Amino acid sequence: MATYRSWQKSPPELAAEKLLLNDWDYKIPVDVFGIAQKLGVRVEASDEVAQEGLSGKVCIEDGTPVIRYNPNDTDVRQRFTVAHELGHLVLGHVRGGTCHRDPRKNYNTQVFDPDERDANVFAASLLMPVPAVRIALQRINDVSLEKLAKLFKVSKIAMEIRLKSMGIIPEWM
Repeated sequence: MATYRSWQKSPPELAAEKLLLNDWDYKIPVDVFGIAQKLGVRVEASDEVAQEGLSGKVCIEDGTPVIRYNPNDTDVRQRFTVAHELGHLVLGHVRGGTCHRDPRKNYNTQVFDPDERDANVFAASLLMPVPAVRIALQRINDVSLEKLAKLFKVSKIAMEIRLKSMGIIPEWM
């Protein structure tokens, strides 16, 4: 099992690429839960997180990173939340003995907190790797946001934002 490691000085896209190179099995959808496990991160559904009105939170408990996510969220939201919280860990936003809590508003494109924005970019880069998205676009004859989102097990909005960030669809659309 790989140990948790942090690329604090890397941009979020590069940190996600490094993580994928080391820990991805090259299958789509990306197994974010499996990647977290390989890094020694405990991931668990938490009613407490749901009761607090959160999508997720990440803590270091007795030296072990722990990601808790809202079990009431959709599967695609849970996957994005785990990837987002993993981003906080990998990017060095979480210090021992502290927790990083994420209300749903932190997953918005209008988030201006640099750590939250970076965790969102990391999550998108991890769940929708550029090479895999490009291959999918070449192989799917009838390309639609819905089909791509289903393939990568992400929301249509997450896929749209990713395609815009990759320059595949214009920002103004």
